[in-house]
Amino acid sequence: WNPPVPLLLPLYRRLAPEGDARDEKKAEGLRLELARKMGWDCIHTHIQLPHGSYPMKVDRNGVEIVFSGEPRHIHTRVDAEAFFQRLEQTPLPADIPGDIAFRTW
Repeated sequence: WNPPVPLLLPLYRRLAPEGDARDEKKAEGLRLELARKMGWDCIHTHIQLPHGSYPMKVDRNGVEIVFSGEPRHIHTRVDAEAFFQRLEQTPLPADIPGDIAFRTW
């Protein structure tokens, strides 16, 4: 992405840290939060189910899959490339940069 304007540097540092894995995990959570708040289509969810056949119900509300038990794994992540593209192209509401950039852990 293009270099951010100086006012937004703390936000960019939080969203794209150059540090250890803990900082990256926190940044992923912040990217997910911001993508949800902004309604960006860069969120991907992976659901792992046990082996079997699953009936699906498709209607105007979406897809429903019914199965016994619980999913093995649900992982939601942000496509970083798409996220930073949207961040470059979308004006942020005034309260968001400070809310995320200056949050204490």
